[in-house]
Amino acid sequence: MCKREYPPFSDDSAILSTAPVYVHAVDQLQQTTNRLISWAKNWKIAINNAKSVHVDFALRPHHYQPLYDNGRLIPNSVGARYLGMYLDQRLTYKLHISTKRIELDLRFRKLYWLLGPHSQLSLENKRLIYITVLRPVWSYSLQL
Repeated sequence: MCKREYPPFSDDSAILSTAPVYVHAVDQLQQTTNRLISWAKNWKIAINNAKSVHVDFALRPHHYQPLYDNGRLIPNSVGARYLGMYLDQRLTYKLHISTKRIELDLRFRKLYWLLGPHSQLSLENKRLIYITVLRPVWSYSLQL
């Protein structure tokens, strides 16, 4: 019997860099990315390049400087999903709120037969369903 071994993945990792000058921040980011790639090779951890994105969180306009992963360009994006949050490059949270609103609408539609006015369920049970199924959509990452 042949045993297949799959490389482990490191999920939900982020590299952040701040500096008063944009070019310095990207240089620090490139150096850290290179060290991370080297570390991952040593520990035989696969990095999913398809999920890697480069987002510049900035309020002031700047000239884009590319970021590379072993010579492969890491695509620049206007936002990213991280730990269930949708972060846009200006940190306005508009995308996060609209996405969560859509998710909440879908969940409510699925539960309408239980939560609607024609349901035989008691108000206390409807409240419990709301607390356990619907409210977590809004309350997750509320502190941010």
